[in-house]
Amino acid sequence: MKLKKLLITSLSLFGLSIAQAQIIDIQFINNCPDPAVPDVDLYINGQLTFDNIHFREASQFTSVSILGSTHNIALAPGTSTSINDTFFSINTTLIPTSKYLIVSNGMKSNVGFTPYKKFSLDIYSNAKNHAQNPSNIDVLFFHGCTDGTILDARLGIKTFADDVNYGQFSNGYTAFPAVDGKVRLTNTTGKINLYNFSLAFNSLGLTSKAITVVSSGFINPAANNNGPAFGLYFATEAGGPLQPLPPTTAEAIARLQLIQNSADSAADFLDVYVGNDLFVDNLPFRNSTTFLDVIASIPSSVGIAPKNSTSVADVLHTAAIAFDSGANYIGVINGIISPAGYTPSPGINTILYKGGKEAASTPANTDMLLVHGSTDAPSISITESSNTIVTGLSYGNYNSAGYTSMATSNVIFDVKNSTNSSMLQQCTAPLMSGGLQGQATVIVASGFVTPSNNKNGPDFKLYATAPAGGPMILLPPVTAVQNIENSSSFIVVPNPATNELQINTQEDLARYMISVYDISGRQLAIKSLNAGKKIDIASLQAGTYFLHLQKEGQAAATIKFVKE
Repeated sequence: MKLKKLLITSLSLFGLSIAQAQIIDIQFINNCPDPAVPDVDLYINGQLTFDNIHFREASQFTSVSILGSTHNIALAPGTSTSINDTFFSINTTLIPTSKYLIVSNGMKSNVGFTPYKKFSLDIYSNAKNHAQNPSNIDVLFFHGCTDGTILDARLGIKTFADDVNYGQFSNGYTAFPAVDGKVRLTNTTGKINLYNFSLAFNSLGLTSKAITVVSSGFINPAANNNGPAFGLYFATEAGGPLQPLPPTTAEAIARLQLIQNSADSAADFLDVYVGNDLFVDNLPFRNSTTFLDVIASIPSSVGIAPKNSTSVADVLHTAAIAFDSGANYIGVINGIISPAGYTPSPGINTILYKGGKEAASTPANTDMLLVHGSTDAPSISITESSNTIVTGLSYGNYNSAGYTSMATSNVIFDVKNSTNSSMLQQCTAPLMSGGLQGQATVIVASGFVTPSNNKNGPDFKLYATAPAGGPMILLPPVTAVQNIENSSSFIVVPNPATNELQINTQEDLARYMISVYDISGRQLAIKSLNAGKKIDIASLQAGTYFLHLQKEGQAAATIKFVKE
């Protein structure tokens, strides 16, 4: 492969001095699978910069001299003799002293490709040519498969590409230790494992390198001129032919959703470790994660630590477990960190349940799993009309019968003392208005029956979680609810959205507190409405979020949305 840099002497054509030239570093990856252009030349501002780069080949990082901020980048067939031979060009901003990664994608021809994606150049402006920590490998992901779906890329417990569509890069580099591993391409929730590849960080000698992993080729070659088959490939800073990641068997993975239900005032946020790794950082009280991947089939542990912990050495309690591959788990964090002022004061712990669900068994229903997490409440029974949901449920236990499936509607629960049948609370389960149709929810008995004996902590109430995580949904006491059966649902449009979300509802939104949470359950902002019941989301990074609406005494709605 032959490389030609821009000639600084060419600047004299513009009557400008060499001293005014600025340097940028560029690596070019040709990922265009169209057989009509098996190799390409890349021109910057009319100068041949990369010559005859083949499909699935990368240049090395190359220093290029530029002037100004707006520049023309053009592609021509590998046999080109001048800028006049280019078939595609864009004008873009290039900042001096920066490093850029440029990837060609799509097809020049519009015949025989399903779906047809126009030829494009995708540019990443924060490229690296080595890892930040020389003991690690830094990985950037690019989705270059024209007939592929939106996907996540995962390795071990890390998601290094989240909800990435064709033509997009992951949100920055992810650092990995120099240990051989397996890459999983999954759907956006991680529930469905689509493809598995081996990435031998150590065996391939990638320590201290920054690499770009590219999805390339066609899922269905027959619908795309029998073009190259789908696979994962990676490039290093040295360039050359992209190196394939060999297909492999699936890694042993389980799924775990964590629910933070410790009502101790010292546990407003908690850190969670799985093994020695920080699994969830600063999980708020009455919030849950989505289902997250954990390594299975080896002895492991779930450790609970105070917020802002520095290592696994700070854990307050550890639950030992060997997760079963392919199984789903629920982990509810309960108990008290600091016993003074709490009666009773069971220690902080994690209650694990094997058999968690990420969706209802029937789309029209809601599946509910009950867990008792109120430290001072008696054993409870919960009924709905004439149906008994659970009876004799004591602190620290799940319903032994597992999930209960109900047709989705807003229903009334009677929560009673199992011993004397006295009513502890009557509350509404907002299965419909809470957006839980087709969902599997964990309903948690939370807070204190006698707050005065427990540092005046939060009152006893039932809360529901969703598989997507985020703030738990209050099951409000019936005595505080007016016409909850006729409460309108909340719908946000558009979804995905770029700058604004509009909330469609018959409710008076001025009476609601509206919050935005990220996928891990971290509250990002309290949002206010502008004209037309719209919320400004322009400042959010692209990704998945939750809009949470809460009014005292009424059901909360937690609505998933995607920021483009």
